[in-house]
Amino acid sequence: MYSPQQGAKRRSPELVEGQERSDAVLSLSKGKSEATPKDKNIYNHLVYFVYILLCQDGSFYTGSSSNPRQRFLDHQNGKGGAYTRSHKPIKIVYTEELPDKSSALKRESQIKGWSRQTKIKILNLRF
Repeated sequence: MYSPQQGAKRRSPELVEGQERSDAVLSLSKGKSEATPKDKNIYNHLVYFVYILLCQDGSFYTGSSSNPRQRFLDHQNGKGGAYTRSHKPIKIVYTEELPDKSSALKRESQIKGWSRQTKIKILNLRF
């Protein structure tokens, strides 16, 4: 069983004026004096998206990602799903921001269950 050494000192984050405790803890864990805005986004709140791609044959591909633009490029370069390797995506026609990965996966599943016409009508897709 692990037990901390007696007398061992624990580093506590030092607050910089105007900095919240969570930012200071992040700074400490990253070994930096301050958390950058990029660090705050990654560790405090990561947003997820559901996206729909239009493929060369006119079909749609629905997916979810925290970075839909990068994921689109991955699909175009053959690093996405098997479907997009054989149906080359040409553009992103829809994105929807969701608060977390779980919500994005649920929404993706819901949209995938819809027919093509339902997707076009409900999501007001223009392509």
